Order: sequence, then C-alpha cells, then structure tokens
Amino acid sequence: MDALKAFADIAPFLSNPLVLVGFVLLLFFGIHRTLIKSGVLRPLSERQGGVVVKLLLKYGFVIALVMILCGFGYAFYTATLDVERSAKVAETVKVLQEAHEREIAEYQRREEAYQRRDEELTKAVTAFAHLAEKPDAPQSVEDAQKELEAGNPEAAEQIFADTLERKAAEGEAANKEAAAAARHLGALATLNDAQKALVAYRRASKLDPEYSSVWISLGDAAVTAGSLAEAERAFRQYLEFQEQDGDEREISVSHNRIGDVQVAQGDLSGALKSYQAGLEIADRLASQDPGNAGWQRDLSVSHERIGDVWIKLGKEQTALVSYSQSYDIAKKLAEKHPEHPEFQSDLTYLNEKLSVYRGVFEK
Repeated sequence: MDALKAFADIAPFLSNPLVLVGFVLLLFFGIHRTLIKSGVLRPLSERQGGVVVKLLLKYGFVIALVMILCGFGYAFYTATLDVERSAKVAETVKVLQEAHEREIAEYQRREEAYQRRDEELTKAVTAFAHLAEKPDAPQSVEDAQKELEAGNPEAAEQIFADTLERKAAEGEAANKEAAAAARHLGALATLNDAQKALVAYRRASKLDPEYSSVWISLGDAAVTAGSLAEAERAFRQYLEFQEQDGDEREISVSHNRIGDVQVAQGDLSGALKSYQAGLEIADRLASQDPGNAGWQRDLSVSHERIGDVWIKLGKEQTALVSYSQSYDIAKKLAEKHPEHPEFQSDLTYLNEKLSVYRGVFEK
C-alpha cells in the first residue's frame, strides 16, 4: 500500500519525457542488476561484454537516476511557471472585470438619468408650447419654437433664461414661475452642456426648494458634471421629501441613487447599505403586487447593483447569488412580456453577465 501511495504521488510527473525515460532505464538496469546479484545471470567479462556494455551495466542505474532528477526538476520549473502565469491571468481578468463593471454601472446610471431627463424635456417642450399660445408671448417665441422643433434648443433656452430673469426680478411671488423656467432651462441644457444644466437646476432648487423633483434632477446633473458631493446632498434631500410623502417607490429610487454616488466615491460599505435599503422596499412592493412589471424590474435592478458591490468587495460567490436572483426576475418578465424590448434587453444582458462571472468564479 505504501508503494502504491508513493507511486500515486509521483504519477502526475510521469507525463514528462525525461521522467518517463528515466523510469524505463531504472527498471531495466534495476532488474538486470538484481538478476546478476541473485546469480540468475553471470556477470559479463570485459572481453565478452565489451567496454560499452560494461559501462552501461556499471553506470546505467546512476544515469537513470540523474535523468529522473532532471525530469523532476524540469517538471517543477514548468509547474512554477504555470502558477505564475495563472496568477498573471487572474490579475488581468480581475482588472478587465472591474473595468467592465464600471462601464455597466455608468451605463445604468445614464439610462435612468436619461429617463428623468426625457420627462423633464417633455415638460419643457409642453411649457414652451403653452408660452407660445399666450397673448403676451415674446416676439421671438415663434422663431424659437421652430428652432426647437428642428432640434436646435439654444433659442428656446434663451427664452426660458429671459423668463427666469424677468420673473426672478419680480420678487418672491414670481419665484415658482422663475423656478419652473430654470428647470426647463436645465432640461434643455442637459442635451449639450452639463455645466449649464447644473447651474440652472441649482437656481431652480433655490427659487422653489419645496418642488421635490428638482432635487433628483439636480443630483443627476451634478453626477454628469462630476460634482459627486453635491449630487449626494441633492439625492438625500430628495429622499427626505419622499419619506415625508410616503412614496415608497421613490424612496427606493433615492437609496439607489445615493448608492450610485457612494460607489463612485469608493464608499462600498455605504453603497451596500444604501442598495440594501432600496432592495428591502423594492422586495416589499414587488411582493404586494406581483403583476406590477415596473416594481418587479426595480427588484431585479436592486439585486444586480448589490451583486456589483459584492464583486468589488471580493465576495464573488455572494455576488453570483445576487446576479442569479436578478436574472430569474428578468427571465420571468421577458417571458411574460415578449413584446417589451426593455425586458428582452435586460434578460440578454444579465444572461451574458452571469455567464461570464460563473465561468470565472465557479472554476
């Protein structure tokens, strides 16, 4: 049994050519020497065996041992190289994964910000149409409206900027109208000037701070402009308003937005807490109304965001659980709503993401 165990320990090295040849020589000369010692074979004389045969018989066993040792040394050297190579590959994979995860997180943030921006743009365009219908509308409104319809918002921005200044000059009574003009100006500016949009939303928040939606718009604009601390303050202000109103869905959205900023700031433990707070609400809402596709998707997104943080924290297996939960929800939504392109896109994306991480972390 001891011999078998010893052979099992060295068996993986027998694939090395030097080790294999050495063992063959060892067996050959070892058997030959044993037969000679036992008297079964008579030793060859120099005249009978010749010089070459004598040297082989005399030193063959030593040669075999040397070849085996060389083979083991070579095998050990190549195994060391494989370990170093594997470590470098693992490090490269990790860097690529982190870069991929950052791109995905930024894509998700932009997608949500675009949805909010579209809502604000719709309000801005509608407000501009109403402004054009007023009898006291500025002379330039008609021309500006044509420019806006042609995809050139600059002229419309100027109209809102003029309205903002005029209403702001009228005093506190006109602040709400001035704030509305500032919000519309910010929505239009997001199309081509992040800094201008941020300035407009800042002003709108000061003119009418009780208009809760301005805070999430301000936060999104601050993120785009790279002002993360300001973005977090704005999102927390929006969270306060939603908690006062009891709007659970928007409370969940607020926690996710704050989590996004914390990830960008490198505060992973804080981000995890924020995302988990959002997940608890999303889970409760989805359980209350399983037929609400929007709430189900919110839950899927929350699981995915938490998975992204676990990846950054080095908890790969925990991350895979979160990704799997996100994928299962997305799959049900895609199967139930085959006509919905967003749900189909979610499923494809999550399937690819889960496949990649499973292939890396479950080996």
